[in-house]
Amino acid sequence: MSIRLETEDGRALKINAWNWGVLHEIVTKRKLFSDDVWGPKRGNGGGSLDSDQVRTLVEFLEHDVLPYLSPGERLYHDGSVTSVPDDGTFFREEADLWKNYSLQHEVLADAVAFLRAARGPVLFF
Repeated sequence: MSIRLETEDGRALKINAWNWGVLHEIVTKRKLFSDDVWGPKRGNGGGSLDSDQVRTLVEFLEHDVLPYLSPGERLYHDGSVTSVPDDGTFFREEADLWKNYSLQHEVLADAVAFLRAARGPVLFF
């Protein structure tokens, strides 16, 4: 499963669910958007963000998240950072499920660049 972001001019960015889950969670915790706007973007069919909302999102990610994550590092939903590469282990124990989700620096940098270049609304699929 993945989330697809798409601009009106047809540019698209696909982010896998393991990375998107953390990105979505940190935006949720910051309360950048109302639950009815941001909540549906957790899964497929999430609607869109208008130009002002995209600008709000990219400024938060670019200024408040990206500087704290160095190349090669991953961010967990609780804000902790690791430099240990993801080895693909799928954690099944209830207490360890959170370990399946981490936002890689490179994925975040790609999302910031994509959103920064958007010239209008961004659709979420």
